[in-house]
Amino acid sequence: MNLKERLAARASLDAVVVRTPSYQVIEVLAAGGVECVVIDTEHAPFDDAQLDAMMAMARALGVDALVRVPAAEPIGIQRALDGGATGVVVPHVHAPVVAADVVRWCHYGDRGRGYSGSTRSAGWGMRSLAEVVAQAATSTVVVVQIEDVGAFDDLDAIARTDGVDAVFVGAADLAVGLGATSPNDTAVVAAGQRIIVAATGAGRSVVAYAPHPAEAERCRAAGANVIVSGSDQSRLRP
Repeated sequence: MNLKERLAARASLDAVVVRTPSYQVIEVLAAGGVECVVIDTEHAPFDDAQLDAMMAMARALGVDALVRVPAAEPIGIQRALDGGATGVVVPHVHAPVVAADVVRWCHYGDRGRGYSGSTRSAGWGMRSLAEVVAQAATSTVVVVQIEDVGAFDDLDAIARTDGVDAVFVGAADLAVGLGATSPNDTAVVAAGQRIIVAATGAGRSVVAYAPHPAEAERCRAAGANVIVSGSDQSRLRP
């Protein structure tokens, strides 16, 4: 199964956030058995060439690369997917209309993802338009991140948006928005649980950032099936 199919089945998965702009990081993580990375262009200084090299390495080594784009805007999504990303993580999806826009920008179609046959995702011109479009429809992963207090008015509708594959619990920004001092604050944990209930009720996979084993177990017990178990930076710490 590809990643999209595994998410549809709510399979248990592990991933690592990458914030260091170096293709060697992808190579080292792959050597250690990591199957999925989240390349964080929202919070780390990636330029286009660095991101391109990292996605080429991930693709060559069979590592699924999700790119967390800086914002819910079509240009960042376009560049990530053209470069060969398995999919995108889109931050601050606070309303159903935003979720619907994100899905449209991730897929080919009217007012959606722009087509070019000369990209990595299209096989550098070696594949037909029909083949590229069909393959993208069955493999492109769309993850929406809920991390704004205002999103709670529409949680169910966001999660049920057609084309969303997974919902990412944005605990850190939720903590800030709720005036808490830690993602493990009881109010933040309760908010995360509400997101999990909405996502699982819609049949979506749930992604949670849990850098410590105890947090990972709590998130799994709460219903998260995709655990982002830290970052490349955290793995470098003693």
